[in-house]
Amino acid sequence: MAGDSPDTVYGRLLESVHISGYTMERACIGLEYLLDENRWKSVGVGFDDIDAFSKSIDLSQFRIAVDRRKKLAKRLEEIGATQRATAKALGVTHTTVQRDLGTSVPKKNQKPRDSEKESPSSGTNVPMPLSVSGPQIMRTAENRQERQKKSVSTKDPVIGEARIDLRHGDFKEVLSDIEDGSVSLLLTDPPYGKKFLDLWKDLGKFAARVLSPTGILVAYSGQMYLQECLSALSENLLYWWTGAILHKSPGLSPLGQPVRKVINGWKPLLMYIRKDGKGVQEVFRDLVRGEGQEKDAHNWQQPVSEAAWIIEQFTQPGELVVDPMAGSGTVGVACENTARSFIGAELNG
Repeated sequence: MAGDSPDTVYGRLLESVHISGYTMERACIGLEYLLDENRWKSVGVGFDDIDAFSKSIDLSQFRIAVDRRKKLAKRLEEIGATQRATAKALGVTHTTVQRDLGTSVPKKNQKPRDSEKESPSSGTNVPMPLSVSGPQIMRTAENRQERQKKSVSTKDPVIGEARIDLRHGDFKEVLSDIEDGSVSLLLTDPPYGKKFLDLWKDLGKFAARVLSPTGILVAYSGQMYLQECLSALSENLLYWWTGAILHKSPGLSPLGQPVRKVINGWKPLLMYIRKDGKGVQEVFRDLVRGEGQEKDAHNWQQPVSEAAWIIEQFTQPGELVVDPMAGSGTVGVACENTARSFIGAELNG
């Protein structure tokens, strides 16, 4: 960085995804340079808040080595950045930053999971990332329902501070008890074929009822019938934005192959709010870099890491996330991992 001004280094970081040959090493060196001696305060229009600066950086396009990432997370912590802002800067989830900083510990009165029990060699609790499959979420929900039947209490099932509830059936029926205006994020992946277009109208009606004034619907979408999906949602909701998931391995779209010979490199994320809603209050990123396919539980399964990234963009721990077309339970798993409450429905059990 010798001879470069902080503004120059900052500009390169902001545009690093577009600069051919810009490596993870150069990006990390640039960020370290700006954090040293508080150079970050002098870039652009000037930042007084380290969180605001951190949220302006996006290194999610790079696979930062764990040791390097921990070093950057520690440095950001030392100068007062929140873990959430650090996660945005480094392009990882809040949970990853917690692990890197050693702050992901079991809650009080919460029985440690097997992966968190004492190690005989170390004598200390070593928190590990939770890994739960969609079918496991379904089995867990069924076990909770059985326990509820035997209990005199009608209290919702709780994991830590977050409620996890997966129901079997048509969402228009089994989610009808969700309170109006109670949902912070409605995250779902409806089927993309032409015969499923009516579902998008039903989804829009449901979202208009349950979303909070600052809540948002984020729906994965295919490309073939994108116009029809937008029109269906717009009947009851207000269009907010279109995000994108960049595929790790682009390929021919199954729906588009017969008539649209396209190498499909990204998937739309349609974002809508209530027509009388206030909109998203926090700055968010509209680009998710895919982690590759996860199809162990379902042919249409989406990666848990992508869902977790979206959830952490739009919600706080403990807030309610709903998926009315839950499939293999990916969103539920991501909510479990990020301490969000979850209610989901799936017609095909």
